[in-house]
Amino acid sequence: MAEEKEAWMLRICRAMPQECLALCRPWRCAALSCITDLKLSAGTPLEVALSVVAQRPHLLSLDASKCSAFHGDDALQQLSAVLRGVGHPKPRPWLRPGEGLQRLCLPLDAGLTRASCRCLQRLGLERWAFHRPPTRGAVLVSRPLFPGVEQPELIRSVILLLQHDRRGSVGILLNKQCKLEPDLGRNTSAPVFFGGSMGHRVALLHASEELKGEEISKGVFLTYQEDIMARAKDLVRWKQMSANELCWIYGYCQWHEGELDAEVLAGHIYSVAWKALAFCDSAFLQPPLSDNLWQHLASLLL
Repeated sequence: MAEEKEAWMLRICRAMPQECLALCRPWRCAALSCITDLKLSAGTPLEVALSVVAQRPHLLSLDASKCSAFHGDDALQQLSAVLRGVGHPKPRPWLRPGEGLQRLCLPLDAGLTRASCRCLQRLGLERWAFHRPPTRGAVLVSRPLFPGVEQPELIRSVILLLQHDRRGSVGILLNKQCKLEPDLGRNTSAPVFFGGSMGHRVALLHASEELKGEEISKGVFLTYQEDIMARAKDLVRWKQMSANELCWIYGYCQWHEGELDAEVLAGHIYSVAWKALAFCDSAFLQPPLSDNLWQHLASLLL
């Protein structure tokens, strides 16, 4: 472990990690313990990948997005065991946030199920997201260099997908604020987001069990019903709910049949499943939405 090594040795290893790796075993172990970022290549076998991870006890970022060995729940369970020190004298049943990995990237369509969610919770990851084919209820994250000539609002955007079938695709933007303000009473304001350049519908995103609506993620609801919106405004006026607990979304964006799939296939947009195989923390969608929502999701996916 790094704490058992001399401080001067660790300082040299941090300054010249490659040179120290070529020296004797103590220097090699010290150099490996200083590595915080790791990217695995495409053809790395699972046994080799796990061994490489085990030799780097202070990893903060693990990029296995190109490593096909991490396909399925069993591989992720083995990775979780290695990161928690299972088999060592002092294994940890789980890691607290900040004690282990901060960023984990897995292969596209890694074949994960709900069992993997428990593995991730043990790793102390505060938030996570994995690629999934676009379906209703998924979240889309555009690439930084998205060619948005015809749809500039989609540049650096996060989109909640409401429809994806033979008729086309419909979604609402979640990270573009506009200047509209809902009528919530004197000295009360709430953020209004620009959902897209199509239509004039207003949606309400919230996490209130009392208001309800369509549950798009655990404890997070979306509704277009006017009676629920009126009830939400009343709760704010009566000071039974904070205006920051509500997120109003104006307009929507739309794709014709096959257009969205083409964008995903071209790598311009990444899709994340929130419902069927939910591996995204619902904190991403709970109002008030973060000003850095795109940056948070992009750091996990791109």
